[in-house]
Amino acid sequence: MQYISELIRNHHGNFVRFCFVGAVNTSVDFLVFFALLYGLSTGIAAAHICSFLVATCGSFLMNKIWTFKDKNKDKIMPQFGTFLVITGSGLGISTAFLLFLNSYMPVLIAKIITIGITLVWNYTGSHAIVFNKDK
Repeated sequence: MQYISELIRNHHGNFVRFCFVGAVNTSVDFLVFFALLYGLSTGIAAAHICSFLVATCGSFLMNKIWTFKDKNKDKIMPQFGTFLVITGSGLGISTAFLLFLNSYMPVLIAKIITIGITLVWNYTGSHAIVFNKDK
């Protein structure tokens, strides 16, 4: 918990913007997830992975342009690749938790919990690795 409070204190503006971007893209994630799961009867894991990929593309662009104000267009493809690795790791973590938690609770509640689990992971990776201005 101390790490989270230090993160918020030292990175307040970026973290708040990151959370806003996350909220927007979480909405996209949920809409795609619901559509796939209930509209197309896709399995839970497949719906989760697909909705994640759609939301990740929007998240990368919004975080690059607005959250971290990274104007370097020359690094966009390597950054996107690194962003996919960071968020893909978060996807692995959240998928494992989603499937585990779904054994004990409704899938939508499990999905909400997995969002919280990966928030700090994704911010730290984005700030320290993907959009690090010192690199």
